[in-house]
Amino acid sequence: MGKRYLYVPYWSSTYSEKDGLAEKVAREFERKAFMTDSTLFMLIDFNRIVLLRYWKIFMRLTGASCKIQFLIKGATPIEQIFNDVDCYISGDNPDEFIFLDYAYRKGIKIISASQYLSEEQTTNTDLFSDIPISAEIQAIRQSFNDLKDNIIANYPPQQWEYFLFHTGLGDSLVFSYWLKEYKRYNNKKSGNKKILLLCIHKARADLMTLCPYVDKILITSPQFFDYMEIYYADQYKIRNVHVAYYLPPALGKIINFEYKNTIIGVFKDFLNINAKAKFERYPIHLPENSRVTAQNLFRDMQLLEGKTVFIVPEGVTWGNFLGKNDFWIRIFEKIKAKGFEVVTNSAEEIIPGCKHVFLPLAESITFIGLCGNIISVPTGFSEVACALNENVKIQFHAIYPNPKNDFWNRSWMAWNLFRLADLQHFGGNFVQQYMEGYTYFLSQVSSPTVTTIAYQLGDTPAENDTLIEKIIDKITEIK
Repeated sequence: MGKRYLYVPYWSSTYSEKDGLAEKVAREFERKAFMTDSTLFMLIDFNRIVLLRYWKIFMRLTGASCKIQFLIKGATPIEQIFNDVDCYISGDNPDEFIFLDYAYRKGIKIISASQYLSEEQTTNTDLFSDIPISAEIQAIRQSFNDLKDNIIANYPPQQWEYFLFHTGLGDSLVFSYWLKEYKRYNNKKSGNKKILLLCIHKARADLMTLCPYVDKILITSPQFFDYMEIYYADQYKIRNVHVAYYLPPALGKIINFEYKNTIIGVFKDFLNINAKAKFERYPIHLPENSRVTAQNLFRDMQLLEGKTVFIVPEGVTWGNFLGKNDFWIRIFEKIKAKGFEVVTNSAEEIIPGCKHVFLPLAESITFIGLCGNIISVPTGFSEVACALNENVKIQFHAIYPNPKNDFWNRSWMAWNLFRLADLQHFGGNFVQQYMEGYTYFLSQVSSPTVTTIAYQLGDTPAENDTLIEKIIDKITEIK
């Protein structure tokens, strides 16, 4: 049975370095609790900047290898909070006295984080030293250490620059484009090191393999990804791409709407690209064997080049916000009636009578180019197809949920970090702003022969029928 700790961090409403004890507590917990079932509960204010600070800690890790959970002050009675706590971690928060008092009166063990982690302390005693570690966990840690040693031996950090690489496919695309500028200027300062990416997702690795500015990619488990971040990121100056959106400088870029509030500006900042540099896409060449495979499959399926619609009904970020809506069935039937073929991106039939494929990334890109038309939720998969099909005419129709759709508040954290701020700034037209930013983003990353149009899903079947007719008219118009 793991230990359960409660900590009330002091985080101001700014990104002051003076209130960094919370990050130290979280990092120390990660080092001691890695792969165990111990939990650190962080009781935080309902404040956007505070949530971003917490989220930065959370987003660093991808493999659920450390249990750090947040609680919102006032949302749960103090008695209920302390029912599941073995130890209270005191810090430097002037507002935590009510929790200290309750922990003391309840007889819960209290440990001062400042005694172990403040700059003035020199003790070697460990915070969280009472976390139990099983022989099984010790064996896992040892296996990860052996793997780390092997990687370091083969790719010495003096010669290689390491990136922990996990982000969306569209974000990965932007990262690959910026690497050209990064290698041109920034990397020269560090002796022209080669670029090594540690990836946990094959599709991301497949995309970055196509980037001529990446020298090596290793696919690892999410838990090993976390292991390297927790124990060796500082030692080897490993950069974690997964937190780009949640770093203080990136937040400033978002507020200032550089590159119209898109990931382009965020990664420019993350990579320390020269302020005068402009975003530049360049041709990325697909392997010939993948092109041939896709062409043969397209022919074998008896599809019509330029007269096939490729439907992408869901994505990682957007999920399937249409749920059980029959939108895709209706659009399939109407497209077929116009003499076009339809294929869904799915491993099985999801629209009755509709063809489907589920291919590796490079084959998918060529296959979509042959189709000539995409109807999709906003997803990096479709964005990559629009970017890497050079000199191929493609119409990309992106479907957004309307402002009333429950998609927007399905994620409590996303709603409170981003959606409410956008609702405050843009009012009820916030989805329209997303659509405008998205079409701008696609104009920057896509091949010039790609046309992107964004739509909002309707509120009623009649409105959706009108939307379907609008999309089909655009697809079938004489070119």
